[in-house]
Amino acid sequence: MVTGSTGLLGRKVLRAALGRGWDAVGISRRDAELSDGGAVRKVLRKLSPEVVVHTAAWTDVDGCEKDRERAWRVNVEGTRHIAEACRESGAKVVYISTDYVFDGREGPYGEEALPHPLNYYGWTKLGGEVAVLSSSEGNLVVRTMVLYGWAEGV
Repeated sequence: MVTGSTGLLGRKVLRAALGRGWDAVGISRRDAELSDGGAVRKVLRKLSPEVVVHTAAWTDVDGCEKDRERAWRVNVEGTRHIAEACRESGAKVVYISTDYVFDGREGPYGEEALPHPLNYYGWTKLGGEVAVLSSSEGNLVVRTMVLYGWAEGV
């Protein structure tokens, strides 16, 4: 299952999975609002995925600074809801994070590098990482940088 499947990255991840013949399905905000833990659990129970690639996030860096409550609700609490629902159902999480968890002073960064976000978006993505990694063994975090491209409706 791919969250954020109507977004730039989620759409590409879902298309790649389907192109490889995997039994994959995407969900978006229309299927379950991440801030609603009950809705998230309901969707996971219905779909019974083995793995959830969690690409959904509020990625507007400036917007996250201006509306910190929304940023935390979507990027941290929403991710916690995904991680908890996956733990309950036995699914693993692949969480898409960002290089914004670092300050950019000592790169390149390895897996053991200590995060030090400089903005609120980075802090929320780090909070999501903590939620995913503390939820269940075997969950993964993938830190990306500079995603760009075009997707219809995005």
